[in-house]
Amino acid sequence: MQIPMSGLDAFPKTEGTWPKLCLFHPEIAETLDIVVFLDIDTVLTDNIDPFFEDPGQSLRMLSCGPRWRRFDPSFEPMGATGVFTYRPTFHTNIFDAFRKDPELAYRNNVVEQGFVAAHAREKDYYPLE
Repeated sequence: MQIPMSGLDAFPKTEGTWPKLCLFHPEIAETLDIVVFLDIDTVLTDNIDPFFEDPGQSLRMLSCGPRWRRFDPSFEPMGATGVFTYRPTFHTNIFDAFRKDPELAYRNNVVEQGFVAAHAREKDYYPLE
């Protein structure tokens, strides 16, 4: 599958992981029912079943920040896009928001994961087990 980017004047900047936003392109929703994305540097050491559970309308993400570093669910989750599962039909708005004003997205977010978490209509997080 070729990465869709119609509607963009240029490919998202490659510093950081901005090209990941193309995973929310409406063309993906026309082709795939559920997407499980893992960064290439992800190391799996235990049961991976939670990655394959149906997320429903949620964007299911890892949580970064203190919650993840301390393995403590009492901290507020912060969306991370190193691993996520979603149904593309529910999240094309993420790409659409980016397409509307990429420069604003870059100015307001150091990397794409803050933008993705802020624009997800509904999100939840993988368990810390």
